Order: sequence, then structure tokens, then C-alpha cells
Amino acid sequence: MNSCISSRMKFYCTALLAGVFMSLVGCANTQPSISQQVTEELVGSTVSPDELRVQLERLGAEGVLSQVDIKETDPPLYRVTGPQRVIQCLKSSQGVWREDYKECEFMSLQTCEALGGKFNGCASPCRHQPGMACITMCVPVCQFQQQ
Repeated sequence: MNSCISSRMKFYCTALLAGVFMSLVGCANTQPSISQQVTEELVGSTVSPDELRVQLERLGAEGVLSQVDIKETDPPLYRVTGPQRVIQCLKSSQGVWREDYKECEFMSLQTCEALGGKFNGCASPCRHQPGMACITMCVPVCQFQQQ
């Protein structure tokens, strides 16, 4: 009798653990990776020039964003498709994506870490212009690995 209960308990415990594992794997697979293409709707500005629009047009021309649809409303709406880290950068307040350096200026620490980036809360605004006279000012930057 003891071996019967022991065998049954092992079976149920194994089944329970397998179910938990499958649930966790399923949840992990539903999260988009940082390089996966996502589509988001962003709200532009009524102030001219609309800095978000300027940036979207530049990133579209560079091939960073695979789709940029503009809805001429007040304020304008943009439906964009591109890598998750780029879209999250654009959603950040004053976020600026620098494709040459795979970095986002003004992204929060929490968003940066959630996307697997390396956060620098006090980068130089002239960090990519060595030898140039520069103001003393901190720019929060999230840098990603080159792919």
C-alpha cells in the first residue's frame, strides 16, 4: 500500500510540475523579444515641427521602421511598426532613437532594463563627438547591444 501511495504521489507531483513548467514556458513565449517587430499607435504634437513625426520619417527612410502610417488628426496619430526597443524609445517622453549607436536618449531606467539595455543616467550630450567643446549636462541614455 505504501508503494502505491508513493507512486501515485510521484505521478501527481510530476504532472503538476509539468503543468507549471508548460504554463511558464507559454507565458514567456507570449512576450515579444526586443528585436521582434511590434506595431503601436503614437500621438504626435500640435506644435510645429512635430519632433516625433520628424523622427518617424527619418527612421522610416533609414529602414529602421518597416511601416509608418500617418493619420492627419489634431493631434496627429502615427501607426508604426518596428523593433520593440525602438518603439518603446519613441513612446518615452522626448525619446530619441540613435540607430548608429543602438541607443535611446531619455528612456527610463525601468524601461531600459526591461528591454535588456544598459542604462547610463548621466551620459554626455557630446559623447559621439570626441574633442568637441561640450556643455556640462547629463543625458539619460539606454544603450543596446549591436545585432
